[in-house]
Formats: sequence, structure tokens, C-alpha cells
Amino acid sequence: MERGPGSERVVAASPESVPGWILTGGVDVHGRCVALAGRGALPEGTKSGQEVTVGVPLLRATVNHRLVAEGLAYPTFYSNLYEDLRRELSDVARQARETGRGLWPDEREHHRREGHRTLLAHRRRGDRPQALPAALRLPRARLALPRAFRAFLAGAADTYRILSSDTPRAKVRGLHHVVEVTGDHTVRMTVPIEDLVFTEA
Repeated sequence: MERGPGSERVVAASPESVPGWILTGGVDVHGRCVALAGRGALPEGTKSGQEVTVGVPLLRATVNHRLVAEGLAYPTFYSNLYEDLRRELSDVARQARETGRGLWPDEREHHRREGHRTLLAHRRRGDRPQALPAALRLPRARLALPRAFRAFLAGAADTYRILSSDTPRAKVRGLHHVVEVTGDHTVRMTVPIEDLVFTEA
């Protein structure tokens, strides 16, 4: 891999290619492919271009499932995701967090010390970022000003439901309802990430 100012370019790989497949229903508002990806040959009984209904067994064969199960990715759920797939990914995300796999060890230790349910979007000291991407797309200076940070999250106006709330069907607007900033400049979610289901744009 070659690295230059603000860019990276793959110049060689071993092996040069490996078989794999993707299942996608389209792109997001930024034109990025939203997909499930798998390794090896196409799932049995399918062919390229064919419409496929994804169930839990097929989901478990994807890299998406593996990354969440190993604690290497955080799930972000949208309202058009099938409920059984969301439950499966929620379960493996919860298991990864409870066993301290991948990105979660810092949070597990924090649980023991302070009892918070979900940690970290960002720490001023430069620790690994952990949580919602929306909470990380801003200058560090804004994190030092809790009111400004909460105003930023409120202004983004994301709409979502909190599944663990008393009214799980009610829509909430603005991530400032589920994020807090502590005195040591730690940004903390107040509910588990898998409890949020975002409304499709």
C-alpha cells in the first residue's frame, strides 16, 4: 500500500483476488452502496442479479454479522431493516460488549467502575473513538464545550425510536436526547447503540 497526503492506494495484494458476493437493495442518500457482503461462492440456490430474501441464516454468513459479533463494528439500525435481522445483530452486539471483544474492552471496564450502560463517542486524550459516527464528525474543540456539542447533535435532527423506552414506537428527534458530556470531556451514550432504530431519510 502506498500512502500520500490524505490518500492511500493499494498497489499489490496476495492473493490478487478472492471470490465474494454482495447483497444490496440500493444506495444511501450519499450514493454509497448499502450491502451485506460475504466470502466465497454465491449462496446456494442463488445467481448474480437474482432477488434474494435475506433471513437470519444468510445474515450469519456475512462479514457484516462477523464484524458485529467480534466487536469490530457497531450496528446502526434503520427502520426498513427486517426485525428478525435487527434482533440477531442486536444479540451479537450485546454479547460482544458484555464479553469485552474488539472495540468494547474500555467500556466493560467503565461499567465496573461507574455503572454506565454505553461508553464512548470520543475522549479528549485521543483514545479510540467508539459509538455513533454522527457524534464524531466534528472538531475536537466542540467536544470541550458540552452545550455546543449538544446543540450540534440537536441541529442534525436525526429521527429515531428508542426500543428500550417506555414508548418504543414514539419517534425522537435529535441525538442530544441519548448523548451526554461529562466533566472530563467524555462523550457518553445513555442507551445502548442497538436500542436505536433510525427513520429512513
